Order: sequence, then structure tokens, then C-alpha cells
Amino acid sequence: MQKRTRVSIYSIWRVIYPMILYMLLQSMIMAVGMMALSLFLPELAQNAGSSVENWSDTAVSFLLLSSALSVILFGFLYRADCEERLEYRQVRTPQRMDGNSILWISVASIAFSMVGNNLIDISPLPELSGSYEETSAMLMSGSLILQLLCVGILAPIVEEILMRGIIFGRLRDMMRPAWAIFWGGLLFGIFHGNIVQGVYASFFGWFLCWLMERFGTIKATCLSHMVSNMAVTLIVGTSLYDQIFENDIVFWVVTIAAAVFFVMAIFLLSIHREEERIL
Repeated sequence: MQKRTRVSIYSIWRVIYPMILYMLLQSMIMAVGMMALSLFLPELAQNAGSSVENWSDTAVSFLLLSSALSVILFGFLYRADCEERLEYRQVRTPQRMDGNSILWISVASIAFSMVGNNLIDISPLPELSGSYEETSAMLMSGSLILQLLCVGILAPIVEEILMRGIIFGRLRDMMRPAWAIFWGGLLFGIFHGNIVQGVYASFFGWFLCWLMERFGTIKATCLSHMVSNMAVTLIVGTSLYDQIFENDIVFWVVTIAAAVFFVMAIFLLSIHREEERIL
């Protein structure tokens, strides 16, 4: 039986401070980067602000740098947590990820992104958050290659190390799985800093925490997060979204079909777990 950490101000701080550290690191790199451009490469800095596309590429480049540094920093923290659990014999054995698991994780992730983004688009939420519009415009206006590298690969890796590896792991040390999943998803929503992304990220965070609990490894959640983000980036970045969903009937058919595929994928992943236990 797993020995749980007592809930205290210190244990709560251990859950929260990695998020604060990540936000500070991002802000610092963005500020220092723009200052360095202005001082040493003023023409490049002026060009970066001359259009939305140029500013987007510059901002995404700084996000790539902060994500790369964050992978190193939070990778050390995650490894320290794992070693501490190993010392106290509290490490869970990761479940096997075979081809079927990878397939249905991918299906569930793409389906979730389709349903989530479609429902948010027809809700009043985007109108309530100016920061969401600004963030979307910044990330989706520049080079598709940079978007895929940042939003599709590096950002999911660092967020999974941080949110599922460190934060969910520490929540799991303190409480039962259901409560750890609840708080882990909610914190993931708060982490995104605006109401639109917060609502989407909370639900997605609950799914990712469930995957972490199901498989016991961030490999599963990294796969899901990357597939989901890449799907959204490719659909929105290539204007495929507008072409497909300009018809209301197509919009609802795709949304309902995606919801069905998501539920089916979750069911099959759960059944697959029971089969592993029997075997």
C-alpha cells in the first residue's frame, strides 16, 4: 500500500511552485531576449515588430528556447522525485504501451481536440477573453514549421514533465487517484492563464491525468499531448478548419463522430487494461 504524504502548507507549496517557476522562466527569457535584440540587433528587433507574422516567429522562437531550458530544469526535478519515490519503494510499475494503446491514445487525443475546439468556437467563451485571441494570433500567424516544433513537440514535452510528471506525481503522493486527477486537471487549466484555454485545458488535463494514472508513465501523456496539439496546429494553420466547417451540418457530424470515437477509445483503453491484469 502506498504511503501518502501528509497534506500541509509545505506539500501544497511543493505542488504549486514548479508552475510559478515555469511562468517566471518564460517571462524572463522573453524579456531578456527582446532586450538583447533591441540592444545588439536593433534592425532585427524592428523587423520582428513590423508585422504579426514576424512578431509571431520571434515570440515562438523565444518560446522554443524557454521550452528547451525548461525540459532540462524540470527534467532534473522530475528525476529527483522519481529517485525519492524509489528510495521509499513508492514507484509504480509503468503499464505496457503496445501498438493498440498507441493507436487508441492517438485517436482519443485527436477526437478530444476536435470536440473541445468545436464546442469552444460556438460558445461565448472566446468573446470573454481578449488574451486568448492575442495568444492564438501570436502562435498561429507565423511559420508552420516553428508552430509544429514549439506547440506540437517541445511545449507538450515540458508541460507533461511539469504537470503530469512533477505536479500530478506530487498530488498522487498526497491523495487518492480521483482527487489527484481532479486537482491536476484544474491546475492545468489555471496554468494556461485565460478562461478559454483554461476550460479546454482543465478537461484535457483530466484526460491526461487519467492516462498518467492508467499507464504510470509520461510517455503516454506526451504522446497524447503532442498528437492533439499537432492536429490542431495542422488544421488551423493550414486553414483546413474553415474549409471543412463552413457548413453547419458537416460541423455537427464531425463533432458528434469525434465524440463517439473519443468515448470508444477510452472504453477500449480501459478494457485493454483489464485484459493486461487477467494475463
